[in-house]
Amino acid sequence: MGNTVENERARANDAQTLEQLNRSYVRAALASDVRWFDEHLAACFMASSPDGSLEDRAGFLSRIGRPNPSKDMAAVDTRIRVVGDVGIIDSGFRYTKPDGQEGVGHYTDVYGFLGGRWQCVSAHFALRPAPPQTGATKTADVTTAAPIAPDGATLADLNQHYIRSVQESDVRWFEANLAPEFVNGNADGSFSDRAAFIAVMGKPSPVSKLRAEDVRIQVVGDIGIIHARTAYTKPDGAAGAGRYTDIWWRTAGWWRCVSAHVTRG
Repeated sequence: MGNTVENERARANDAQTLEQLNRSYVRAALASDVRWFDEHLAACFMASSPDGSLEDRAGFLSRIGRPNPSKDMAAVDTRIRVVGDVGIIDSGFRYTKPDGQEGVGHYTDVYGFLGGRWQCVSAHFALRPAPPQTGATKTADVTTAAPIAPDGATLADLNQHYIRSVQESDVRWFEANLAPEFVNGNADGSFSDRAAFIAVMGKPSPVSKLRAEDVRIQVVGDIGIIHARTAYTKPDGAAGAGRYTDIWWRTAGWWRCVSAHVTRG
């Protein structure tokens, strides 16, 4: 009973809490504040970087501790959603590059309500214009916990169907498996709600031979996290690569996708 009351108090202002965490995340990234990240990143945390590389918690903390060459970083047009025990932050950001020019990008950070508090379980960053996906062409050296069966098998199957449905414009599958709150972070830096995403998926895919590689699946309570890279053929016949992060939420025994973020080079 005590834990229930404490959780209710902790979650009384979820949106405001996540808003504050988002501001602190940006500040900590700019200041190379490893201590803040060590306190607020979940053990399962993984981050997808602009070049398509993937880092686990230890790798991210090691990198974030180095001096940040960017200045004046600030989040813009931030949107916060809470779906059960999942907190999703979709946002643009701007910063000053080392050469003094302005840079822009977008990110999706995902928090899980774990152990009585919000902890960041996933981050996906992208820059505009998108840099070459050099990190998406090799297997990332990361360590992840094995998914709990049968959840891992279920999410692996859903992931395969997601990729297939993108390639085949299978709107019916997306209608059945995307949560009402679903938002997609697009490769061009924009964000699409469920209706807009499904409308785009209904059009013929501009790429062919789309496939997922290096798929990493994690299950944390009722949160399913999928990190993977993509390979495909562009309309001009050239090889393409990218990375995506999909977040699934289990409710009433049914997994539904609540968030996706895609990076393409």
